[in-house]
Amino acid sequence: MHIHKPLRAAGAATLGAVTLAVTMVFGSGVAAAAAPTDPAGGANPVAPHFYNGNVSAIRGAGSDTTLFLMQRLSDLYTGAGLYGCTLNSSAGQTLYNSSDPASSSGNEEVYCQANQNIATTDVTDNWDRTEVYEGVDDIGGTPGAQQLCGSLTTPLPVDFARGTKPAPAIGGCPDVDTGYAKDGVPAIDYSLNPSTYGTSTFSGYDSVNGGNIGPVASGWLPGDPTGGPYNGTGLSDISNVDNGGGGDSTAYRLWCASDLATGPAARITDWGQLSNLGPNLEIVDVTTTSGSATASLTGTGPAPSFPSAIAAGQSVSGPGIPGGTTVSSVSGTGLILSQSATVSSSTATLTFNIGTVIAQDSGAPIGLPIRLIGVNTGSGIESTFAAFANSNVTGGG
Repeated sequence: MHIHKPLRAAGAATLGAVTLAVTMVFGSGVAAAAAPTDPAGGANPVAPHFYNGNVSAIRGAGSDTTLFLMQRLSDLYTGAGLYGCTLNSSAGQTLYNSSDPASSSGNEEVYCQANQNIATTDVTDNWDRTEVYEGVDDIGGTPGAQQLCGSLTTPLPVDFARGTKPAPAIGGCPDVDTGYAKDGVPAIDYSLNPSTYGTSTFSGYDSVNGGNIGPVASGWLPGDPTGGPYNGTGLSDISNVDNGGGGDSTAYRLWCASDLATGPAARITDWGQLSNLGPNLEIVDVTTTSGSATASLTGTGPAPSFPSAIAAGQSVSGPGIPGGTTVSSVSGTGLILSQSATVSSSTATLTFNIGTVIAQDSGAPIGLPIRLIGVNTGSGIESTFAAFANSNVTGGG
């Protein structure tokens, strides 16, 4: 996300102190309130003496994606000017702002007095009650920047523009782009717990574990309790530089790879590829036969063949698999166990202790499809995702 701010003066030049990762740059531009006077006699007023007696407003406009977060930050900043306080004036309490020369005149600046609407104790942020709010006229990052720069009509002045990517070049507009909350819009996540929201009825999800889908982004795998513990690997990041970057990266294979791509560059379509990584690797929809040591895959299921990480000597467990069973041999869709199964099934989930954790994009599919969010191709969000996933890719994308 980005903040686009023209160079202008004063008012509430410490807004960035409240908005944490947001740094606002002010300078020349739209006229601001007259400079405040300092009751302590200073020629150049500085905090905490912003006593101009006026209320100033700062208005943002632009992206609808960033609207909600910016509104919360605006409310936080505005709220800093809403309330004074009533401090306990018992003996021995440390004086508030005791280094302030004006404090020597009495309690008016040492303690907040009851029933008086005096300046707040938040002396470095919003001493003089600046009001900050988010406009919703001409929604979109580009229109917001255009309103900011005066190239698009706006019903009320715009002091900064919200965006999800750097503002486009607008002739003659000396704005400053500031990035913040760059992880504010998750591109891929599934953290719902059915114990809270109910079982899934969504096609493709309802057939996995009876629709009781746990938070796969936290490492839930079929058969795990929905409330944990989870045997999978939690999703902590998606890289655009792993596997050498470009078209082989996890990010590219999620968002950009063709459905027809094969091999290491094949599209990632199943949550298991990101979270079913071991050391306890689960293979779903395995066919077992009571009295037989052979287990097999159909070749058309979530895992078309047994992963290469499964090898002879590894322990294996699952429904109808006797304790102490190991892998005797494995090849493609076939597996020979050291002991015969005691239950017949075509949908068994077998767990193999492979003794290691494989690469994030190489996990075994579990039949739970990844459904990427639909993004307006004209949105800054889509542009940002595309630039991220397509980095270092030449042609196509």
